[in-house]
Amino acid sequence: MGRRKKATSEITIHSKETRIILGLFLILIALTLIAAPFSTEAVFEPIVFYLGVPSVAWGILILLMAIRVIKGPSKFTNWKTITGTLLIALILNILFTFWIPEEILSSQTDFSNEGGQLGYILHTQLNAMVGDFIEFVLIIVLIIVAFSLISGVSLERISNSVGNLFDKLFESRNKLKLPKGEDDDGISIVDSMFKGGDDDEAIDEAIEPEIENGAEPIANMRAKTEPNMSANVEAEIREATGKEFVESPKSNSKESSEEESSTLSEPLYPNWKFPPVNLLQKPQVSPQDPNLHKRNASVIEKTSAQLQY
Repeated sequence: MGRRKKATSEITIHSKETRIILGLFLILIALTLIAAPFSTEAVFEPIVFYLGVPSVAWGILILLMAIRVIKGPSKFTNWKTITGTLLIALILNILFTFWIPEEILSSQTDFSNEGGQLGYILHTQLNAMVGDFIEFVLIIVLIIVAFSLISGVSLERISNSVGNLFDKLFESRNKLKLPKGEDDDGISIVDSMFKGGDDDEAIDEAIEPEIENGAEPIANMRAKTEPNMSANVEAEIREATGKEFVESPKSNSKESSEEESSTLSEPLYPNWKFPPVNLLQKPQVSPQDPNLHKRNASVIEKTSAQLQY
């Protein structure tokens, strides 16, 4: 009786061998794209000419696709991550060309050190349709969408985080602002505190002629009006209380200082007793029963076993 031949599986496009060969080929392409901007060899010049510096991002994109082909879909090689990486690569091509001045952009033909020919085509077409400002806003929006696809964070959460960040910035800015108001003349309160203005000069000009004509200085006028003010205060106190106002005699400063020194020299608590010295001695430690701890431990173990901990 002859031996049976083992059934051999045919190599198809869905077989594991085909996927491994295709994955290795994609890895070779990815490494070539990543190394192109850093090499001066002639074989890399066409890649850098068309893709520019962002060919590194394109290489990472191809590398993710190669890992997906070999190992199958995973958390880091799902289609959302690959789509987000594709958006990042396109955005970098546009962004590297966006900052080139208009006069250089119209005369230059080689964009190997910027976004390459792909970036030049995308930038010029997009700029002709929407303009500089809308193009920049569109780039920011695409970056946020790409970040959401790669990280798995929802757009709503990203927008809330950005909104909270701006709220905190405005709150800190408002806290740093000085209180600023204006008086009736439109002059700010802070300025009026440090600036005399024309009113002070007008008052000085009005006082100087009166002093020259023999008018009394303000200090003498104040000395004359103070007794009248004190008399008015005494009359008001008399009407309110019905008693005579008696001014307390002013004591001599030397006598008051002697009284204060005498009160400070007397002890506040004359019958105070100091604590005994034996409080500073070390306490006497009595030995504990070790069997007591064993009994407590056994009770805890039995209770834990009953409760199935």
